[in-house]
Amino acid sequence: MFFVDKPYISEFFKATIRDNAIPVVGTDIAQKMNLYSGTNIITEDQAIEIVKQLKNPPIYTTSQNSYHWISEHLHFSDISEQI
Repeated sequence: MFFVDKPYISEFFKATIRDNAIPVVGTDIAQKMNLYSGTNIITEDQAIEIVKQLKNPPIYTTSQNSYHWISEHLHFSDISEQI
């Protein structure tokens, strides 16, 4: 799953995540990043459940700005320490 955040994501990136149905966490910031229609947006609660269910879920970010959300919402995992 991807966390998108400011300051910038490219049009190529937007098309790639949409075309490949890569899940994007629908944070407040993500909803303001003008993602393309058809992007696979998952809720914040779904992202939390994925992390609870998988030992090492693949998590990618477009900015270090996503760290705050990760540390606040995924504190039960060791992801913040790994970052």
